[in-house]
Amino acid sequence: MNNDLSLWDGALLLPASFDQACLGLERLEAQRPGPNPKFLALAQALQAQPRVDAGWSAPLVERVRRAPEAVWNLSLPGDDLVSALQAVVNQATALGLVVFSEPLAMVFLPGGGVLPPEMQPQWAELTAQLQDSPPLTKTEVAQLTATLLRERLAPHGFVPRMIGTGWDAGFVRPTLDGYQSVQMRVTGSGPDFKCMLRCGHRSDEVEAIFEEIFGNEIRIPETFWFHPTAFVGAKSGSVPIENSGEIRALLDLFDRHALPVLELARQPGGLDQVMNQPQLFPFDYPGLHPLASQNLADEYVSYGRNLSLKPLIVAWLARNPAFEDRLAALRTFVQGRADVSEADIARVVDHLRALPA
Repeated sequence: MNNDLSLWDGALLLPASFDQACLGLERLEAQRPGPNPKFLALAQALQAQPRVDAGWSAPLVERVRRAPEAVWNLSLPGDDLVSALQAVVNQATALGLVVFSEPLAMVFLPGGGVLPPEMQPQWAELTAQLQDSPPLTKTEVAQLTATLLRERLAPHGFVPRMIGTGWDAGFVRPTLDGYQSVQMRVTGSGPDFKCMLRCGHRSDEVEAIFEEIFGNEIRIPETFWFHPTAFVGAKSGSVPIENSGEIRALLDLFDRHALPVLELARQPGGLDQVMNQPQLFPFDYPGLHPLASQNLADEYVSYGRNLSLKPLIVAWLARNPAFEDRLAALRTFVQGRADVSEADIARVVDHLRALPA
């Protein structure tokens, strides 16, 4: 099945036949009425779903945010065309958009209509494929996810190794002064399984300083950790997994959002960029509350003393010229919190300033 679609606003053209849609599409492709908020809403909705946030040629939101064209030509990711097509059709038509597929010779209309009407059974057959796969057991889900994750991570130097307990699979790779880890576990009972991915980075130098200050009070081994799904609004780290397509989609989300973070953090000076330059890894998903973490760097400090003080150590070691700004921001952050205090910040700053130059 070819994966090219054309989408437009039903207010511009609501065809009564496939031929009328073909003729109207030629006219609409010459029009540039300005950015369409329905396109933006669709892009945000698609990228917020792990099952379809997979393999797009470029970030969808950025492609349509300022695009003036009346027609959005969209290529579906190739891993699971039927699943992706169904997701696009369901979301788009709910927003009042028309979805045109020349290869299928079908048009999907707001309200659920299909043109030509005699193609409705073919569409029902295609979508039924999503329910045809036999359900997976919890062990099968964990084994398949671990296998696919190992295949994704091996080219980047990760090898199987468990960090801590309670995980179904773990992978690590060395860094300049520590390691990075990716861990996975499956929870729940069939068919309501959930899968969690957790990424971590440890700097031995940072952790040595942190332990000098706080001793063994805090036993989080990583300098930072995060859930890749935080980028699409799943802050708990767990997302529903019902079939192999959704497992692959979750791993594609990891490739897209988490791997760039890990790659940068292992470069000289990269750890400081990841932890102290909030603009590098922003969150962008529907329903993002203005008081919630807006980016990955802010997400770290929301975890309390376990992680919120470590960006200061990283910034100091990197001789970051914005150290005082980061310090001021953290002092503002701790006001009214019980898990980290101004006294904790003072302990860190006093220790850092006493270090040899």
